[in-house]
Amino acid sequence: MATHEVIKATAEKFQVLARGAGGIEELSSELPEDDASVVWGLVTCIIGSGTFARTKYVKVNLSGANCAPIRRMKANEFKLEAGMVLGEDCVDYTADKRADVYMDPMVEKLLRVCCSDNATANVTASSIKRDLEEQARRAMMALRERRESSVCEYTGPRTIVAMGKKISLPQVLQYVQSPKGPLNWVLIDSSMKLIEAGGGSVAEMSQFFDPKEVSFGLLRMGFGSGQFKRNYWLFIHWAGEKAAATVRGKANAEKDKCKEKLKPSQIDFFASDHSEISVQIIIDKVVMYCSVDGDTKGDKSPFSLAAFNEALLEDMKMLENEFGLAEMAKPERDDDPNSLNVLDAVRGVRDPNNPYNWLLIQQIVNAKPGVAAVGKMSLLKKVGVPADRSSSAASPFGDFKLKKSAHPAVMADIAQGSSGTSLKKAETNDKSAPVIDSTVTIGKNKRGELMEAIANKA
Repeated sequence: MATHEVIKATAEKFQVLARGAGGIEELSSELPEDDASVVWGLVTCIIGSGTFARTKYVKVNLSGANCAPIRRMKANEFKLEAGMVLGEDCVDYTADKRADVYMDPMVEKLLRVCCSDNATANVTASSIKRDLEEQARRAMMALRERRESSVCEYTGPRTIVAMGKKISLPQVLQYVQSPKGPLNWVLIDSSMKLIEAGGGSVAEMSQFFDPKEVSFGLLRMGFGSGQFKRNYWLFIHWAGEKAAATVRGKANAEKDKCKEKLKPSQIDFFASDHSEISVQIIIDKVVMYCSVDGDTKGDKSPFSLAAFNEALLEDMKMLENEFGLAEMAKPERDDDPNSLNVLDAVRGVRDPNNPYNWLLIQQIVNAKPGVAAVGKMSLLKKVGVPADRSSSAASPFGDFKLKKSAHPAVMADIAQGSSGTSLKKAETNDKSAPVIDSTVTIGKNKRGELMEAIANKA
């Protein structure tokens, strides 16, 4: 998982081609008809309803069959970066032609994923197709109502650091710990420094889990709204699967201190891979805790996805009011997708309270692949020499001067035989060194004769 600055720099290489609320079928209709372009798409798919609802994200990679081979090869070099922008928790769907992107094959792929998540779930291809069609119908109705009412929505970043808000960690924790606080999650590193915080709950929080790092967080999970809202606080322990052993060991040693800093929490949750943490997995964890606590009695469980979304909507409205996001909102320009910010568009598709459920992106002209790290490198600052460490300052080793070595001049004099510098023979009784006797002679090597004798005997 890349940092926010790296993702932001990477997103600048792409542009939005189209977006909408009609799901897979509408996305397919907006793909280039000539199959001469390489584009990427993101589709949000909500399968099931209530407690058994699952939200899956499908990343579509269309490699135009009629695209010139060299141009297609260069465009596909952006595949990893497109995945970084659209999200790394997606189900991949690859096609060469526009005609191959339609409901049935995508439903088959989603069916395999859903069955692997929960083998006991009663999910079929027809039920998934029915759910996606109903999702598209409701989303298009909601989008139509928004356009008719001319509602201006804030589509910028909703996390504290990304918004540039200067809020201390104690204040952020107070927001998260309050049942009606505008923030419902916070993430810190092992040195208890703020990584990020926001009001978008699990899906938003998981975007800041770095596979190479260890971090700790506090998550407030709400169900319902108003006076009937129920809140539960979870201590989140993330240890990235790609984190070095030394990083894990050093950070995990600070776990207890970080947990004490993030208290109070009722439930502990550990994950090392993005597939291990999602809205439904967290809901199941809360239900398990509450079943022990005796809070799940009754015919209808209050811990459903619908109840969670109801609480999330309330939290997001509190965040908008607290930080004045309504005043920062700009009118949406659906007639010109190229004017949309790529990250804002992706955020809208992933937002469960936003009618948009698909978008298409493409790399911009002259974009260079594989330089996303530049965004991170730009964070490095040049460190100047302090005033008290200037060249004129006193040395910590006292006053001294480097002198030129006399060794080369001395050796030159010896070589020339200058008076006073020639080498003299010295008498010594030291016999420790090896001595070569001048009377010793070296005889002929008899190895050849020996080898010949051995051969004759054989």
